[in-house]
Amino acid sequence: MDVDQHLREALGQARLENAMFLNRMRAVGVGGFTLLSAWMAYEVGDQSWAFAIGWLAAYFACALVLDIGGHANAKILSASRFAVPILDVPMVLVIQCFNIAGDPGKAGVIAAFSVALFVCLLLLSALTLHPTQVIIALVAVIAAQASLYWLASTHPEVASPTPASLVTAIFVFLFATWICVYAGRSRLRLLTRVVQEEAGRRRLQRYFSPGVGELLEKQGGEGLEKGRDHEVTVLFTDIRGFTALSEQMDSQDVVTLLN
Repeated sequence: MDVDQHLREALGQARLENAMFLNRMRAVGVGGFTLLSAWMAYEVGDQSWAFAIGWLAAYFACALVLDIGGHANAKILSASRFAVPILDVPMVLVIQCFNIAGDPGKAGVIAAFSVALFVCLLLLSALTLHPTQVIIALVAVIAAQASLYWLASTHPEVASPTPASLVTAIFVFLFATWICVYAGRSRLRLLTRVVQEEAGRRRLQRYFSPGVGELLEKQGGEGLEKGRDHEVTVLFTDIRGFTALSEQMDSQDVVTLLN
């Protein structure tokens, strides 16, 4: 198999495994937060948790569909890499908008807290191993955060977020994106090195004995490129009557005899 083809297959498999993990993480996280909100609203009596429970339940249902569907269908699993900018960011935005509408006095706090949520989503987008998806997620979270700051500024009863707050949030998002892209590229370089080493190991096993192949692998191929002078003992041997014998034997029996 060609090294590039092997690398593409390995990268595709890693992306699918990460997508499956991301879908499960989304379902568990959103489900847990939905249960927490319901408990705080109806058991503890803090009604500030009740404003967006319906949207949280809808978010959990979507996450559950992606998780179950991704396990059942490879196309759904592959398409779920778009879920962060298309599903997660809009859902968080809608939920936070409902929280601000339900408790305008905490609009600034809710908008500021959303920065942490969006950073988490950026980090999750890095699991796709698609740098383009991280950039798309970055654009989505900047737009969502700007919308929340604008919504918070429409409530005169609370201190409006300053432009510096939005600039700071954008800087945090850019820094998180830089980390995500760097981590993704590092993972890709590591995967490339592993695939190349595996391909080299297979080539050595085709032409050399296991001991010689292991020695050449430890030397990093220098023994093949430069060569070495050694005193060796070479034994040439022949099997008397082998040609006539092999003509009367099956190929499997010949291989068994030689081994």
